Amino acid sequence: MLSLTDVLRGTGGELAPGFEGEITFARGVIDSRDLQPGDLFIALKGEHVDGHDFIPHAIASHAAGIIAARPPGAIPNKLAYVQVSDTLRALQDLGAYKLRQVDPLVIGITGTVGKTSTKEIVAGTLGQRKPVLKTVRNLNTEIGVPLSLLGIEPRHEIAVLEMGMYVPGDIRFLAELARPRIGIVTMVGHMHAERAGSIERIAEAKAELVDGLPRDGLAILNGDNSYTAAMANRGRRALLFGLEETNDVRATEVESRGLEGIAFRLEHRGASEPVELSLLGRHSTYHALAAAAVMLSLDYSLADTAAALRNFEGEPLRLHIVAGIDATTIIDDTYNSSPPAAEAALALLAEMPRARQRIAVLGDMRELGQYSAELHRQVGQAAARVADLLITVGEEARLIAEGAREAGLTKDRVIVTTTPDEATAQLRPRLGSGNYLLVKGSLATGLQAVVKAFLAGPA
Repeated sequence: MLSLTDVLRGTGGELAPGFEGEITFARGVIDSRDLQPGDLFIALKGEHVDGHDFIPHAIASHAAGIIAARPPGAIPNKLAYVQVSDTLRALQDLGAYKLRQVDPLVIGITGTVGKTSTKEIVAGTLGQRKPVLKTVRNLNTEIGVPLSLLGIEPRHEIAVLEMGMYVPGDIRFLAELARPRIGIVTMVGHMHAERAGSIERIAEAKAELVDGLPRDGLAILNGDNSYTAAMANRGRRALLFGLEETNDVRATEVESRGLEGIAFRLEHRGASEPVELSLLGRHSTYHALAAAAVMLSLDYSLADTAAALRNFEGEPLRLHIVAGIDATTIIDDTYNSSPPAAEAALALLAEMPRARQRIAVLGDMRELGQYSAELHRQVGQAAARVADLLITVGEEARLIAEGAREAGLTKDRVIVTTTPDEATAQLRPRLGSGNYLLVKGSLATGLQAVVKAFLAGPA
């Protein structure tokens, strides 16, 4: 619940004359297209679009309140118009104010890949025991985190917040804003190298979450990744999770059952419990282990932790299995792409029955900087071990095709395209009945159009 009093106290803004009384806003919204009657519209000025230009649309959409940096024009008396000097700062101050009001246990999550999936499982397991606020979708930026915090209520005992990075310093700011007591770092990889410069600088940027924990805080770290494991030496208590023997929370006997999910034994302090999950792919074990580490750190028993994992029924994660035309099975992984994620998706494709053709459509992987050529080729080599047919989409993805050919995939089984439409046209005559089709790429590459073209039913 977000009241006008909260807005005025949290932002230090000035209420325009003409409005009297108290009001409660349904939601805080920054996109006027999403406005519903009763919402609070926050007019942010972006690089290309200024939210102030959409205030008339917000008023017409029956917004109950507006936070803006411009003086009010002609506004209805029933509208609460709050003027501030900086709307982004006001949003951040208001999110921090709401968080201080409730004072939940804050769990921050960052990492090169796996943030959103880990967030969903951590929130889903803890939510079986206590009321949990979690980051909305993947709103993990200096805008998204405070926007999610506007939805916090007194009943929430835990807040699970995803924290993303565009440049070094971003996670430090979010940690100062949200003040997490537990910080999870899923892994460090090469994404963002284009901006950060090197994987070492990426690791240092991700470690800002660990550095932002209080002295008695807890860092939960992927012990199988050398960069995250090293963060255990930054002066905070640490709990390591992973598959290797050196981890505090460990999975053994890991079994990926293709489209049926995964199974493993959860081990901690010499004891173990069986776990079965509907999560897809061996890599999902790490998301589950991070959630287990959180629960164990909060003094839940190993049996209760394993039960919470088994009972997890959260929102669908990034990878979806959908029915395609002619009895094909489509592995739709078109939200984002990175070398670890692409190789994990290919590993899932490898588990599909050999009796049917396995086809991989792979797009550009962005923001890899100096490592781009090498990593695209490595993904191509992984594809050559799995795919019967490989179609690449985009200029950088040509290097995936090169890597696949170098690894032994014959030229007739590698097709290079530049657009999703071209890839769709090449795939259409080659997609046989009962085939398995993996489509992997970032939203920006538009590969969701390939998925849509071959769906068995409506998108």
